[in-house]
Amino acid sequence: KSRVTKDFFSEDNRMLIYDDTIDFNFSEKGHRYTIKKRVGDVWLEAEPVVGITTITSIIAKDALVGWSAKLAAEYMRDNWDKVESKTALVDEAKNAHRDEKRKAGGVGTVGHKMIETLLLGKEVVMPEKEELKVALANIRTQYERFREDFKPEILEIEVPKYSLTHNFAGTLDALLRINDKNVLVDFKTSNRSYYNPDGIYASNFAQLGGQSLLVKENGGEVDEAWITNFAKDSGEYKLRSLSDMNLTMLDAELYFLHCLALYNSNKLFEWRNSK
Repeated sequence: KSRVTKDFFSEDNRMLIYDDTIDFNFSEKGHRYTIKKRVGDVWLEAEPVVGITTITSIIAKDALVGWSAKLAAEYMRDNWDKVESKTALVDEAKNAHRDEKRKAGGVGTVGHKMIETLLLGKEVVMPEKEELKVALANIRTQYERFREDFKPEILEIEVPKYSLTHNFAGTLDALLRINDKNVLVDFKTSNRSYYNPDGIYASNFAQLGGQSLLVKENGGEVDEAWITNFAKDSGEYKLRSLSDMNLTMLDAELYFLHCLALYNSNKLFEWRNSK
């Protein structure tokens, strides 16, 4: 049975698609997508393509405002007597959420790489940093339970795709065969919180809607979509599916397309307003 990974690309991360009329390029550095279009025998200049994550960032994440304020207040409390200049302390506190986000993003990136490695049945090399070791050990424990529960078969993993119809791109976490269904699975490594005990957000399903459109436009099939959270601070994974919410793939695809329409309209008005 087929197993498609990002190795499907050539050595320079390029792939000719749509009857060789589109030269699709994915750069892992910065996670950037570009395309060149062929008109007759002439290749046009490369142009950037917006990705799913950027598009769905149009959705307001209200919880982040409270989280940022909480980190700023905690930073000021913990450093009030350590920093002489209170103006400097306030400036540092304003950036506390950025430092935390960078730290979490680093663990998330390594965690995703480990999940990919485990799915492919390859050996995992654990990092030396103790903080990373603890987080990755938690993620691995949850992954092993997930694998035991569902025995997934890989159809595609970490494959970049482009939609000519809607002009966007994205990279699948995984398309898996589970219980005789093609299931799009997006793996998260979000910590749990009082406000979100599962670490799963509605906007995650907009991302899966975009991924589903990419799979279908490129000849694949999708029956179901799951968000699976392997939290860095827990040993128990959380899973939510569209069917859990009595929703369908069409609902998720429409969710994404509404985001895309708003994103494109917003960019248009920003551009016109700057003239």
